[in-house]
Amino acid sequence: MKIGKARGGKDRWSCSSTEDSVSAAEVSAAAIERNGRGLTIGQITFGTGTSLAFYDLDDGSLLMMGVEMWLAPDGDVICHEGLDPLVDVANDPSVPLVSPYQFDGGELSGSHLEDSGDNQLLLAFDVVSGQLEEASI
Repeated sequence: MKIGKARGGKDRWSCSSTEDSVSAAEVSAAAIERNGRGLTIGQITFGTGTSLAFYDLDDGSLLMMGVEMWLAPDGDVICHEGLDPLVDVANDPSVPLVSPYQFDGGELSGSHLEDSGDNQLLLAFDVVSGQLEEASI
């Protein structure tokens, strides 16, 4: 999941999610969307929606157990359901996800963004930057 907030004091958020978005990413996206704070853009999330606890066993192995379920702010279950974004935008599977760490200096420039081919990130950026109004999507 990628989250952006507009500069200059504007209160415009967007979340970009993929089918690989899980747990805290799902909860964050649901909180932003369901509280009317912004758009979710992308594809339905994986649907983990759980907190895990780790238990060391006597034989040296580790037991990982789901102990809590995350809910959306309106009480909807995320586990096994996922979060369906308000704006469905798929990325080409051959296009790698964009990370600022892949660029020199760790900064994503405008040209990096334009050349990325990441449709979700490009649309989220347009919403956050005010280049595209949420009502027109």
